[in-house]
Amino acid sequence: MQYDRTSFFKQCQNVLKLLNNHSSSWPFKKPVNLEEVPDYTDHIKHPMDLETMDKRLETREIYVNKESFRRDLQLIFDNAKSYNKPNTIYYRYAVNLEEYIKPHVEKMTEPTEMELQEFKDLVQLKKQQAAAKEPKKGGEKREGK
Repeated sequence: MQYDRTSFFKQCQNVLKLLNNHSSSWPFKKPVNLEEVPDYTDHIKHPMDLETMDKRLETREIYVNKESFRRDLQLIFDNAKSYNKPNTIYYRYAVNLEEYIKPHVEKMTEPTEMELQEFKDLVQLKKQQAAAKEPKKGGEKREGK
């Protein structure tokens, strides 16, 4: 897969698509169901899954460089290997996916200066929009009759 002339956002999308289409990815596509695995958060403090990564990517606020993207990917694999025993399918699938996706992530390039500026502009715009939605403090003044 060639990433040289592809935007950072698109590179992240491509990696997530490769993972989602891989036959070993099914346990990692959605957050762990806490009704089925009630002790999960007792052992795993920072859950991560592919759906959450897709949502984070869509905001374009979380993944500002290759390392921030790679860190969340690694959480998926590390969490699965930490919570599950080595002889389980979940552990083996995590190892399999990690080995499969590593070269693709290594080929990714960092965002360009223009992409970083677009990121900063987007964050600023979202802050301005949020501030505009907040009710003004102090209430309204009424003029006398």
